[in-house]
Amino acid sequence: MSIFEFDEELYKKSIREEGFEDGYNAGVEESKKAIAKKYETIVSMQTELENQRAEIEQLKKLLGRK
Repeated sequence: MSIFEFDEELYKKSIREEGFEDGYNAGVEESKKAIAKKYETIVSMQTELENQRAEIEQLKKLLGRK
């Protein structure tokens, strides 16, 4: 094959593969961001729950209950 020959099918295949890889990588990145955001929400909720439990325990002590 000379440098002037062009394989259109090979070119199209390589373009499709690049597009697939780009889309896949973008999807992975979006998934990582979504998971990180959900994790932050869970940690925040857990902290709030712990604070509420501590407040309940303080109120129980004030009321003389165990």
